Amino acid sequence: MKPKLNVLLTILVACIACPAFSACSSAPPYWTEETGLKIAEFGDWAVASIVEQNQCWLFSSPIESIIDTNNAPEEFCRGTSRLVINFSPGSNIYGEFSYDSGYYFDASKEVYLETSSLSMELPTREGGIAWASSKKDDHALISEFELNEYVMVHGTASNSITIDDVFSLSGFSDALNRAKVECGLVDLVS
Repeated sequence: MKPKLNVLLTILVACIACPAFSACSSAPPYWTEETGLKIAEFGDWAVASIVEQNQCWLFSSPIESIIDTNNAPEEFCRGTSRLVINFSPGSNIYGEFSYDSGYYFDASKEVYLETSSLSMELPTREGGIAWASSKKDDHALISEFELNEYVMVHGTASNSITIDDVFSLSGFSDALNRAKVECGLVDLVS
């Protein structure tokens, strides 16, 4: 009986010493691979659409994520991150920018985007998605993306962890033009 008790105590001590397993509570993505049909890829950007809704978008995932977990109260849990430019002519949307972070934002901290020549706050946030404040800002971002090689988005998660996502703009202009073609906004130029 004593050997069984030792084994039971060893298992119990090992279980107490193990970290608790917890489910990841990352922010759910709006844009997923299943949202629409992926049409083409250009450099680090891809184009997708939902033909029935005449909705088209281009998107890219970060090429690098710098995550600062100093003084974080818990392990960082994150879902998919991407930048998206959306076109939905039926809803009067012509180039709406969004950042799908993959984590829940700290509502008291700014989320901002930087290129080599622009820094812009993304003030409209819901869960883990941030938008520019106006159509004018959307168009300013698109113009900036066409002139730069990289863009960084800086955010702070609800657990105080800071994240810098770096996105390549390689292929952005071609993907932008293809999305416009798919939504019937420009003719295909060969």
